[in-house]
Amino acid sequence: MWRYYLHGAETGFAEGHMVIHQLQLAKARSTVPMARDYLYPARNS
Repeated sequence: MWRYYLHGAETGFAEGHMVIHQLQLAKARSTVPMARDYLYPARNS
């Protein structure tokens, strides 16, 4: 059953039918940056 779930999830993401939403909660808006760019290093092209 677990393999069936993983296969379904993989197919759903590949086809664009599934998405992930992440929330950050904070008391003050200035505590957390509006974008999460700091998590991903810039790529050198």
